[in-house]
Amino acid sequence: MKIRLTIEYEGTNYQGWQSQNNGQTIQEKIEETLEKILKNKVSLMGASRTDSGVHARGQVAHFECFPTSPNINFVLALNSLLPRDIRVHDATKVSDDFHAQFNAQSKTYAYYILNRALPSAVSRNFCYWVPDKLDISLMQLAGALLRGVHDFKSFQGSKSSVKSTVREVYECGWYEEGEFIVFRIKAKGFLKHMIRNIVGTLLEVGRGRFNLVEFQDILDAKDRTRAGPTAPPQGLFLERIVY
Repeated sequence: MKIRLTIEYEGTNYQGWQSQNNGQTIQEKIEETLEKILKNKVSLMGASRTDSGVHARGQVAHFECFPTSPNINFVLALNSLLPRDIRVHDATKVSDDFHAQFNAQSKTYAYYILNRALPSAVSRNFCYWVPDKLDISLMQLAGALLRGVHDFKSFQGSKSSVKSTVREVYECGWYEEGEFIVFRIKAKGFLKHMIRNIVGTLLEVGRGRFNLVEFQDILDAKDRTRAGPTAPPQGLFLERIVY
């Protein structure tokens, strides 16, 4: 029997989603909790490998368990044992051919920026504080250049072994939400650090360090050294995955 989970988490205290040797991860924490509930080894497959410090409102994952466990309320059982910075919102039985990663049709991420003179004590782990004056309209125009199919190698993080750096961006743009400005981007998949590198470069556009022609040249160059800095992880949220 295969179960699909929809998960929300604060990534501040974790080394990202995926299990690794150096530090605690969200995947490991949920696997450990499932093993306590099911009394056997569990392998959890997530849809998106969020980095250390990155948050999620709609991460999706699946695991397999024996058909003799249909009466377990996994939402209640998991949430009663998981730490407060991880919460399961839904647990649904799915077909055997469902795969959280490979069946995903789109993923939407949002990056939150606090653009004001003073930082926030309350929101410090959930946004990037940028006190500089920004030209949001110019950032909007530059972001529009990313829509469609492009080679995003200029925005790929180091030490990545993917075969192709070509991706299709379905939607992206800047939005005002309360005291934050938010960059929201939707695609089927992303390269390592791609969104944070894009945001870091768009902020350079907003500061006046790159114009639209230069931003287009950066995209076309397929050269990471041409782009701006990597925005920090705490402003990034995995919002939604569509199947």
